Amino acid sequence: MAGIALNFEPINRQSEIALFCLNKSMEVVYQMGRRRGLPLRLPYGECLLVAVSLGVITFHYLNNP
Repeated sequence: MAGIALNFEPINRQSEIALFCLNKSMEVVYQMGRRRGLPLRLPYGECLLVAVSLGVITFHYLNNP
């Protein structure tokens, strides 16, 4: 249903929603890896995820004004 509803959004809003989902999915993958004991234990790993996410968002807005 969410995918169908996304088709009714304007094009620029679709990219914003996709960027939001990218950020959340990165956080989920990181937390799942930590719970399962995978070697993803980075010092300040959450800060690294936020920095990468903000970099992607900034890159998107600079290239699509």
